Amino acid sequence: LVEAWELLASEGHYPSLRTTLDPSREGELCRWIEERRRSHSMKITNLNVAPDDMANAYANSTALVYPSLFESFGLPLIEAERAGLSIVAAERHYVRDVVTPGETFDPESALSIARAIKRHMRLNIERNAVPSAAAFLAHLTRPA
Repeated sequence: LVEAWELLASEGHYPSLRTTLDPSREGELCRWIEERRRSHSMKITNLNVAPDDMANAYANSTALVYPSLFESFGLPLIEAERAGLSIVAAERHYVRDVVTPGETFDPESALSIARAIKRHMRLNIERNAVPSAAAFLAHLTRPA
């Protein structure tokens, strides 16, 4: 997820991201994220909220980005949907078992996550031009 934000920053896009990590359990990860945030001038904040305060966090958000590789039920997805948030989530069966996400991505690909965020933000996504069959064959058969 943070690497996706780095890709977005390299393209001049700086969406806000608020994580919900517990520094007492995930301190090393929090420090790594803070280092990356500073080096790329990204808008990343760790909320470190108690479970009872999540409703307030949802109320101050526009979307839930959910990159989890596995989940037993997906409670944050349901909470976010009930709070009226757009959902940008991993393309995993458990996600679609509980909600219909607005955008999905491969959670193991920073590029896929970044592209899903850009689609959510309604930003143009540049695509590689696909050559015609004739142009492709000419490219393959041209002298070196």
